[in-house]
Amino acid sequence: EDSGDHQHHRAVVVSLHACGAASDMAMELAYACNDAPFVLCPCCTAKSLTARVQDGKTDQNASFQRSGATSDITYPRSSWLRSKLSERRLEKKYEVLARVADVGLGPQTPSEQRAHQRRAKRVVELDRLMSAAERRGDGQRYYVRLARIHDARVYGKGE
Repeated sequence: EDSGDHQHHRAVVVSLHACGAASDMAMELAYACNDAPFVLCPCCTAKSLTARVQDGKTDQNASFQRSGATSDITYPRSSWLRSKLSERRLEKKYEVLARVADVGLGPQTPSEQRAHQRRAKRVVELDRLMSAAERRGDGQRYYVRLARIHDARVYGKGE
């Protein structure tokens, strides 16, 4: 029985193993579908910073270009993260954060590298989610939650 107290959606956006900016594009699709609910399972982050068009051309065989953000998607995504990073060289700071999330900081033990990657990945994904939580579509806010799959048998990357 419909009480009329909740919003109905005809779409739910699900994005699995979304490389680069694919998670951000899925969020944009959810917004365009009357702020539809979405579930994201993102993958790498640094590819999102790659220009989709280089020298006036897009090479659809190059995964780094297919995974790049469209011109209407900017980083950081949320005012929450922008407030944490100083405005000076904001894009460069985000680029470093995204690259650390993918490959770590450089010479370090494997356990240190993984710890740095996880912390940076958490910040990048919280930035995405906070941008949704900050959004006010039709007077409603998104309820967001960050979760991690701990069983490597389910998802090999364990993110």
